[in-house]
Amino acid sequence: MPPDSASEAAQRSVVIPVKTFARAKTRLEAPPSVRADLARALLLDVLAACRESCLIGEVVVVSAETTLSDLLDNKIKLILQDDDRGVNQAITSAIKQARLCGPVAVMVADIPCATGEQLDAILDRTGDQERWFVPDADSIGTVMLGSRNPAGLRPSMGRRSRANHLDTGAIELVDDRWQRLRRDVDTLAHLRAAVVNGAGTQTSAVARALGLVDPS
Repeated sequence: MPPDSASEAAQRSVVIPVKTFARAKTRLEAPPSVRADLARALLLDVLAACRESCLIGEVVVVSAETTLSDLLDNKIKLILQDDDRGVNQAITSAIKQARLCGPVAVMVADIPCATGEQLDAILDRTGDQERWFVPDADSIGTVMLGSRNPAGLRPSMGRRSRANHLDTGAIELVDDRWQRLRRDVDTLAHLRAAVVNGAGTQTSAVARALGLVDPS
């Protein structure tokens, strides 16, 4: 990585909102304990990608989940917030609590095909963008949203957030280099597609151990 790119790493911050595992993945047809195990695995793979990234200097996980302390390190921080606040309010509040400044991005916690290389490709591409987003694989939701500064982020995450972000002027970023990253996981079909397309080790292992996908 060239020196000028590496020097930007400390200026890049990522916020990841995470539902409590007991309340996560309700669209997945599986027992609550299975959904909780999968939600944790998905998050682990997303955090692994963030650690691999050269352009992410700080990750703030915002959640009411109290079992995340073992996932934290010098790069990964946790801000505890109530699940009932709503994802967009939680993101805005976490940015203020963490006193983030400079370029900031929000990333969902269920994109297990993400890699550090893909994240760096996105962040490198967005250097001159005031506000941008990456849509999900179905072009309905949003898997990443970013801005040059926290005040300009204006998150509208949730179902059909792609249309909301387009309507509020964010630039949509679609590129073959991060196509696999766009596959978020809400259903069994999504999970199977993610595993086939190279989901991270944690998600793949849990999915196979729980019999949610073929062991082959």
